[in-house]
Amino acid sequence: MCGCSDNIVNLETLKIYTFMGIYTAKYKSGASFKGDFKIFWANATQEDLAYAYEELGMTKVIEKTSTIKTKDESKKESKKSSKKSSDSKE
Repeated sequence: MCGCSDNIVNLETLKIYTFMGIYTAKYKSGASFKGDFKIFWANATQEDLAYAYEELGMTKVIEKTSTIKTKDESKKESKKSSKKSSDSKE
């Protein structure tokens, strides 16, 4: 995925990460470093946050909100919607 020794990032992989989730930094200012990677929290892009979260494992300082529903989530939602529709018929 990442040629980290060559400092090459696979952009297609980052686009998939950003499609699958929304990343939010827990910090609003300052900078963090991990190896050669430097991120400035005030102006970090979704691609920066995705790379830091997915590839570098900076999960303590970045939150990920999933935008893709799993099979379990869609089943739970359909049960809730069918229950609401039966309640509204009464």
